[in-house]
Amino acid sequence: TRAAFYLADSAIAALWEVVLRGVRPNSRGGVYVSPADYTGRSIVTLKPRVDIPLLMRVDRPRRYRLVDADSPGDTAWDMCLNLAVHDLSHGAAHAVDRFLAERGIQHAGLGWKSKQYPDGTVYLLYAPPFAEGQWEVGEIIDLTSPQGISLIRQAVEAAGYIWISTPDEVPVEPELPDS
Repeated sequence: TRAAFYLADSAIAALWEVVLRGVRPNSRGGVYVSPADYTGRSIVTLKPRVDIPLLMRVDRPRRYRLVDADSPGDTAWDMCLNLAVHDLSHGAAHAVDRFLAERGIQHAGLGWKSKQYPDGTVYLLYAPPFAEGQWEVGEIIDLTSPQGISLIRQAVEAAGYIWISTPDEVPVEPELPDS
């Protein structure tokens, strides 16, 4: 396997992929996020210092240049992209990388729609060609800071849930639009 960087195209997508992936909304759509889920974590903005070579998007419909729609291969790709256990998804990413290499398709990484937050895209960028020193580190937001908590709340609400600040808080019923 190759070493890699795992990134997302937005803070919301990154939070759903890492911090919020196990949340369970209550019966009213309220979500409480335990501090244990985000303590010791940060959101970091990175900018590459080098041009990003070819990234292979492996979500639909971009992967149809590799497999036919609704074929067993297409189904297998979906399974690979939607594995909940990280150890299995790492193995699947290796298999995808090998699949592309066997077909002579050189790439610097893979990209696909986030399983957790489909409005976001996640990327697995390989090292090499990327290395730790090739990234310009921008803003670093500690998730326990007020700004970090605000980002987590925004991510919860972006998915259509109601943020609750304590596990026993009952959210106010959202007003439904008149039809």
